[in-house]
Amino acid sequence: MIKLIDINDIIELKPMSLNTDVTKKLNFCIEEAQKYDVMPFLGDTLYILLETDFSNSPSLGEDIYADLFNGCDYVHGTRTFRHGGIKALLTYYAYSRYVQNSTVNASAFGLVEKINDHSNGVSKETLSRQIANATALAEAEKTKVDQFIRYNISDYPTWCYAGKTTAAPSGIKINAIGGSRIKMGSSYRCRGCGHYRCLCNFI
Repeated sequence: MIKLIDINDIIELKPMSLNTDVTKKLNFCIEEAQKYDVMPFLGDTLYILLETDFSNSPSLGEDIYADLFNGCDYVHGTRTFRHGGIKALLTYYAYSRYVQNSTVNASAFGLVEKINDHSNGVSKETLSRQIANATALAEAEKTKVDQFIRYNISDYPTWCYAGKTTAAPSGIKINAIGGSRIKMGSSYRCRGCGHYRCLCNFI
């Protein structure tokens, strides 16, 4: 699998001290983020098209893939939007995966936690907050890219999410308002196509 970003992209986002162990972990975190975060989001077909264009030219020869990967400002209707692209999304996901694995090492005796004599490790609570923050940033970038593709779906007809809907949660949601319980539907169908989540909702 071709790496769409490298360690320098992560360092620009989150400055860190590099050594052999960190470099190795960052490399496999990038690969896992591409394989398990980005590819499922784009779908195999669109991902392969993007990767192929990237492998032919790291600056991306086709504008539609450059806009998707690097991010851009774009206009929809009367409003202007900005998204950070697959590159930003991938960088945050890779960093999130690195943080999750930063204190654990595989050894001949199983998984071990490395303790440095010259520094103190962060608490589990602090580590959890760092992981949650990195993941939240990745999800925020994903939402922006999702919107960009939906608004420009004619350029990305192979996007796997384009024809899918999300299943409605079962049951009802109870909210207590002013001391009384009000039943609220957990999801609402689109009046246009009848699906719970669709392209109509974004136009």
